[in-house]
Amino acid sequence: MKYIIALILSVSLLFGQDTVYIASVGNNATVTYKSTVKSIPLSSISASKFTGTLQPTRVAIFNGATQINDWVFNNYKFKVNSTAITNVDSFVPVVNRLNTASIKSFKLIQEIQVVTALPSSPDPTITYLVGAKDTILISSLDGNTDVMYNIVADVVNPTTSDAITMRVNNISTAVYDYRYSYAGSTSTAAGNAQTSIVLTPTSGGGSINHLSIDIDARTGTNRNLAGFVSQVGSNQQLVAGLLLTGGNWRDNSTNITSFTFRYASISGGYGVGTTIKVFALRP
Repeated sequence: MKYIIALILSVSLLFGQDTVYIASVGNNATVTYKSTVKSIPLSSISASKFTGTLQPTRVAIFNGATQINDWVFNNYKFKVNSTAITNVDSFVPVVNRLNTASIKSFKLIQEIQVVTALPSSPDPTITYLVGAKDTILISSLDGNTDVMYNIVADVVNPTTSDAITMRVNNISTAVYDYRYSYAGSTSTAAGNAQTSIVLTPTSGGGSINHLSIDIDARTGTNRNLAGFVSQVGSNQQLVAGLLLTGGNWRDNSTNITSFTFRYASISGGYGVGTTIKVFALRP
């Protein structure tokens, strides 16, 4: 057998190696080999490597579960989007990265709006809450599946001055840490082993807090968050505060299923005009 393999390699070197071209074209990938062109949707292309004790290493291209073609790697040249692939261990991941179904980005999964009354033609993708609320619950989450969350909120406070806080899975024991710092200032605030994460300094009635925070949602480590806050004063014109905020949930094993936004002490702090959007990683 080893003599047959050596003969094949010798013939390849003598006459030159054919080139297999793989390229992204629109929503498809084209596989060109010896003037034959095959088209595969980018959402279903994949590659595999096959090795054996006596057999040379082969690579294959698939359309879903259907094998399109396979080649002895060392007998051919491969180019993926004009880049030469000379290492067989690089072939599979390079091709698999073409698959658009494996690419994830932030997608809007929930939106909550606080309104004076339900609209006559409500958007079915939005959850409407009528009248000012003490808390806002974001539920039906799966942190291990979603991997990461981005929460963007505009909170209108119609009552008295207080700070916005957050809990995970509505757990109220002392398992949270937080710190925020005003941009361009040495002023900071922090707390360890608290009953909630304090996201903002206090802001008065009529103020608006714009928040954008990212949360690493996977179990295995304590869940951390980081983001920024812009506070607009009661006249809704003056930026009263611009700060960086961060926090930690001291739990590395419980899956995230919800977030609860609260105020430290006041009621009705999530007034009409408040909007919270939750984004998660999705294909």
